Order: sequence, then structure tokens, then C-alpha cells
Amino acid sequence: METVERIRTLITQSFSDEDEPLVVGPNDDLLSLLDSLQVLRMVTDLEKTFSIKIGNGEITPENFRTLVALAGFVERKAH
Repeated sequence: METVERIRTLITQSFSDEDEPLVVGPNDDLLSLLDSLQVLRMVTDLEKTFSIKIGNGEITPENFRTLVALAGFVERKAH
């Protein structure tokens, strides 16, 4: 769950605004919460934070739909 929390923090710090904080649950649909530019920014943030490289073909709903799916993807990439 550590990876889930790290990604949750990254997303909430990057995409919350002062008037309306972004609240993301482990199984919330990230692709409905974030627009396409935010997803691309998140990819860049993930690459820097976890020292991984994410290919365009890996940016799929299966990998990016939820925090849980995204954490599993990042953990597989990091090892």
C-alpha cells in the first residue's frame, strides 16, 4: 500500500486546487477524474518519482484506471 499512498499524494498535490481538494480513493476511476493533459503530467511525475520509463503503449486503462492498478503497474516497472 505504500506505493498507492505515494501515488495518491503525488496526484492530490499536483491536481488539487485551494478551493476544491482532489480526493482519490484506491479504486476510484482516475481516468474520469483527470483529463488527458493531467494524465500525461502524471506520467512524467511517475517517471521522475519512481525512476521508471513509461512507454506510450503502456498508458492504458488497465494500467491507469485506479490507484491500485497504477501502483501494481509502477511496482512491476520498478523491478
